[in-house]
Amino acid sequence: MKRIPDNKTNLVLAAILVALGVAAALTVGSSSSSGAAVTRTATAQRGVVLSSVSATGNVEASQSLNVNFITGGQVTAVDVEPGQKVTEGEVLGKIDSQSAQLAVDQAEAQLTSANAQLTNANQQAQTSYAQALLALKAAKAGVSTAKANQQMNGRTASMSVSQAQQQLRLDRGKEQRDLNQQKLDQAQLAADQQAYDAIGPTVTADQTALAAAQAKQQADQQAQYDAQATASTNGTTLSNAQSQLSKDQQAETTACNAVPATPAACTAAQQQVAADQSAVSSAQSAVAQSSSNTTSAQKTLSADSYAVSQAQSQLQTDQATQSKYQSAVTADQNALKADASAIIADELSLAHDRTAIANAQNSRESGALKDSQAVSSAKQSISSAQLGIQTAKQANVTQQESSVAQAQANLTAAQLTLSQTTLTAPVAGTVTQVNGVVGAMTSGGGTTVVSSSSSSSSSAGGSSTTGFVVLTNVSGLQVTAGFSETDVAKIRDGQPAAVTVDALPGTKLAAHVVAIDTTSTVVSNVVTYNVTFAFDNPTPAAVKPGMTAEVDVIVAEADNVVHVTSSAVTGTGTTGRVTVLVGKQQAVRQVVVGLRGDTTTEIVAGLRAGETVVLPTLNISASSSSSSPFGSASTTTGRTGTFRGGGGGFGGGGAIFGGP
Repeated sequence: MKRIPDNKTNLVLAAILVALGVAAALTVGSSSSSGAAVTRTATAQRGVVLSSVSATGNVEASQSLNVNFITGGQVTAVDVEPGQKVTEGEVLGKIDSQSAQLAVDQAEAQLTSANAQLTNANQQAQTSYAQALLALKAAKAGVSTAKANQQMNGRTASMSVSQAQQQLRLDRGKEQRDLNQQKLDQAQLAADQQAYDAIGPTVTADQTALAAAQAKQQADQQAQYDAQATASTNGTTLSNAQSQLSKDQQAETTACNAVPATPAACTAAQQQVAADQSAVSSAQSAVAQSSSNTTSAQKTLSADSYAVSQAQSQLQTDQATQSKYQSAVTADQNALKADASAIIADELSLAHDRTAIANAQNSRESGALKDSQAVSSAKQSISSAQLGIQTAKQANVTQQESSVAQAQANLTAAQLTLSQTTLTAPVAGTVTQVNGVVGAMTSGGGTTVVSSSSSSSSSAGGSSTTGFVVLTNVSGLQVTAGFSETDVAKIRDGQPAAVTVDALPGTKLAAHVVAIDTTSTVVSNVVTYNVTFAFDNPTPAAVKPGMTAEVDVIVAEADNVVHVTSSAVTGTGTTGRVTVLVGKQQAVRQVVVGLRGDTTTEIVAGLRAGETVVLPTLNISASSSSSSPFGSASTTTGRTGTFRGGGGGFGGGGAIFGGP
């Protein structure tokens, strides 16, 4: 466990004495009458701020300890072996520290960056202050300029009124022209819309006529095709009949000229020729008729084509007329939109003109008053600017100082995590078991106490414990106390503590945390966690096992910091406010808060050591004020300091702090 050097011990004791002195030196205002409001003050000091938690427990004989890393990791070194005796603080083993070292490096880089930004903020604040002084000088020079401009401003304002009124008249004329144009465009739209609506039925009729002509043309084309097919068939029939007639005529000649003559055959042949001539004549008539039909169909089809062409031409003409009217309607609608936009713009211009007239008139009427106020305003701007400069500077620098404080806190936390990768003996004892090997993973959980019952059963059963290292033969006494859920979350292995034994009133014994139970103890529905403490020094002979003891554990500490009485600070988190007393004037100031201790609060930025802050007012009687050993001073009571274990203690023999 880390021990505090003697010079740090003296610092802590000095801080405690200073804090006690501050508590006794709180200044009281007027107390001449009973029940008067008292102005109490305190001085910001530089010293130590401590925060602690308390619980009651019992002194008991030391037991075996399961010593574990706080967090798990891969084992990189095992520095002890069973049977080895170790002293308090001796290294037992190590786990991989690469990620923890990386976190420390990153935190250091962030702290370096935050310090650089703080330096830059201070430089910027100084530059801003110098620039503001120049601005103030210019403001003073502007007073005389404002007086010289007073008359000119009056003339300019009157001219502005006249110009605005003239512009209003011009804009009214433009609006009237735009309204007239809107009426014309509306009339034109109505006419074009009417024409467009009228041409619609005509286009529909044209489309119907075209469809009818195309249907008739299609039917006549079919008729022409049928006539041509019939003509082709009739031509084939005529050709066949003529061919048959020629054959039968040859047969007739042969039959009638035969020797000897055959009258019957001749007559039959002649009859056949007559029949063939009749068939040829009939076929010729059919061919002539189909030819006539084809010619007629061609003429009809030609007339149909002309009719379709005429219908298409008429439809295109009427559609072109419809498109023209539609374009005209669209153009009229766009013109109306443009007219509406122009009228809106005219209305805006008129409103702007009226506003300009009103502003110019107001400017003319208030110009003299403004000019007279400019002088006093310029004078006031000097003090206002100075206050604003200080406020801006403080806000910017305070923010960066807060970032530095946060970066420092992150570095401290990262360094703590890095230090926890090395496991040390919380107390002196004998190593009985080593349950870790290099390269293996080990779980965390911190050091726990092995009760005598569990130790006995473990030995009898031959099973191993869960500690990375098991320590036995721990010398001396220890204290076990139950802390609430809220308080135990703030406690860590190795934290310093002070033990007060009821049998030895007024004596505090230095100790430190060696084990924190991971399971809770519930008594009457109250949840507590047992924490074991080892004494840093040999205990007095009067301390016996079973005695009742009260334990105070320091859970946070800030050394060599500016701090004030906690009641002087309002706000939550790192943002706070204090009321500073300068002479007889009080001013509320924004501050950056660090550690909120038991009785005092760390001020990271916004307040310097030696400045006076105002405490909450109290109504006290004259008799109570006069009874104060400090005359008119009011005192507060409470813990203004505490202890820090380690080394040789604060008073030898383990007694480190005696006080109220």
